Amino acid sequence: MTRILTWMFFLSLLLHAVPARAGDELEKAFSVIPAPVKLVHSDGVFTLEATTRILVDTGPAAAVGHYLAEVLGNATGDAILVEQTGASSTSENTIRLTIVEGNEALGPEGYELSVSPTGIVVRARQPAGLFYGVQTLRQFLPPEMETRTAAEKITTWNIPCVQIEDRPRFPWRGLLIDCSRTFWSVDYLKRTIRLMSLYKLNRLHLHLTDDQGWRVEIKQHPRLTEFGSKFLAKYNEPPERQGFYSQAEIKELVAYGIRHNVTIVPEIEMPGHSLAILATYPELSCTGGPFEIHPFFQGPGIHKDILCAGNERTFEVLRDVLEEVCHLFPSEFIHIGGDEAPKHRWKACAKCQARIEDEGLKDEHELQSYFVKRIEKFLNDKGKRLIGWDEILEGGLAPNAAVMSWRGIAGGIAAAQAGHDAVMSPTSHCYFDYPYARISTKRTYSYEPVPEALTSAEAQHILGAQANFWSHIDRTEAGVDKQLFPRLLALAEVVWSPKELRDWENFSHRLEEHCMRLGQLGVRYHIEFIPADRRPTLARPGSLTSTSGTWKNYHLEYAFDGDPKTYYWNDRAIKRDDSVTLVLENPYKLTRVEVHTGIPDIVAARLAHGVLEVSKDGNTFTKLADFHNGVAKAELEDQLVKAIRIRAVAHQGPNWLMVREIVLESGVQSSLRTIKPIEPFDSKPSVTASGR
Repeated sequence: MTRILTWMFFLSLLLHAVPARAGDELEKAFSVIPAPVKLVHSDGVFTLEATTRILVDTGPAAAVGHYLAEVLGNATGDAILVEQTGASSTSENTIRLTIVEGNEALGPEGYELSVSPTGIVVRARQPAGLFYGVQTLRQFLPPEMETRTAAEKITTWNIPCVQIEDRPRFPWRGLLIDCSRTFWSVDYLKRTIRLMSLYKLNRLHLHLTDDQGWRVEIKQHPRLTEFGSKFLAKYNEPPERQGFYSQAEIKELVAYGIRHNVTIVPEIEMPGHSLAILATYPELSCTGGPFEIHPFFQGPGIHKDILCAGNERTFEVLRDVLEEVCHLFPSEFIHIGGDEAPKHRWKACAKCQARIEDEGLKDEHELQSYFVKRIEKFLNDKGKRLIGWDEILEGGLAPNAAVMSWRGIAGGIAAAQAGHDAVMSPTSHCYFDYPYARISTKRTYSYEPVPEALTSAEAQHILGAQANFWSHIDRTEAGVDKQLFPRLLALAEVVWSPKELRDWENFSHRLEEHCMRLGQLGVRYHIEFIPADRRPTLARPGSLTSTSGTWKNYHLEYAFDGDPKTYYWNDRAIKRDDSVTLVLENPYKLTRVEVHTGIPDIVAARLAHGVLEVSKDGNTFTKLADFHNGVAKAELEDQLVKAIRIRAVAHQGPNWLMVREIVLESGVQSSLRTIKPIEPFDSKPSVTASGR
């Protein structure tokens, strides 16, 4: 029975069943993320009924109306009618969506929302504003509306009376998904678009090419996907992590994004991070190859081989690629990467050195600037703007280029001060492949995209901010969910809401309601753990030791505190024979031992190569089980145990170690705090009443 209870306890963590926060129902009703610019509530509610109609203007508003009808219909089980304004004799019991002139302060994405007992009106200058007004309206309904079975649980759908005026602070509110290191399905990207749009994010940056794969079909160069989208068989990579998007699928995604007001920004990496194209066309390198595409951890993180800037054929192929990319993606911007491009090969390449001499360049940094400027001219001629990582500043920025600042904020500052646009995406706050221990939701929420060093005029060049998710570590959809959520909601408020409205305590209360909504949407969000300065108490008396240190306040005692939501985190990569040892003050007769490492569904910080060992005396250990997917477990037959040891049997690459919990069981007793406490074994004979 205890085993079932333990399994259910861990399962509850995986499913993240978080109860609603007790408190004022009114506060729950207005748990909108991101926070609107202005919200005034009044008494009363509008009740959504089967007879409620949606009234729309002709033209673009109609598409938003049909979207709203679909959302409401899925929740209520009713077919909500969409009618043109003027077709009905009454406006009562209606939701009216209308495009209006005036109120220029709303801009292209702002809206006004008015809810009264008799009807709802959403006004905007552009369809994007109407769409965001609808998303706010959606958040006024209970989280259960996000499921198709909601009508079975909720019979009355009330929307509180309110007046809202709202508009975004920044035009670029983005998320990067790395599709090269791990290939994500079209359906998963559509789901991502839906979740982004719910929280008013509007730029999906797809990292389509890198050293680990080429993911977009180019009809002029079919070998790029025939060869460049696959790993060699020797790497045993599952088929779902490889592949590419056909041009038909790209068009489908782009159209889906447009419907949800999400612009897809493609990234074609150059001149570095280009192993996929070099493996396909080795003649475009400085050395001639050969090259092979491999998973991220099967080779160097940054390859020294990059596209040859002295080879004219390089630019011919890139023009072919970008011509088709420009045709596929209506985005104003095309991202060309430009980051982490080692210059070693260029220094030793006769063609590159000849290019430097012929063009009157000083060095290889100016050669990269020359490379980027040539690509920018081609994109500008196609009506597109170039954006790249902040390394494109080196050697001189292309005339019309925008910068995505990732190595801190200096790149964004330099770009803005030079009169160029910038998108802020620093590793310090916006890299969501980093663990929560490094970038918490609160830390992301504290981020201010406009650096203090900029004047008000220069600040106008900050287009916004973007979260980045690189998929070299977390390669499952559930793992991505945990890394993105709830941090993505924090960034959504940072880039939409006025700076002066940001308040962490208020946001964290609203976030509790939205975690319930995310759960209804099937999002396996992360339950955040913020360690305390004070060391926790062990679940049972004893001592813990580790051959490595502790990172920050992720104390060793968290490994055996009876709470699997907490964890110990060490301070370096795991080496052979590294260990964590628990020595109990008193021995216990155990029926089961179970150890969880890492974070559920996330490969990073798991013990990949290790064993679970126990000892009767605290000195001599015997093996119980191997670790699989970060977990080791073993059944015992009332075995007396004094000590438990987790030991690495091989080096574990760059990953550090998290130990979530050492769980001890004896029959129906457990070291977990939510289950009946386990009692130590008393070796002394019991004394009966008759023996006194």
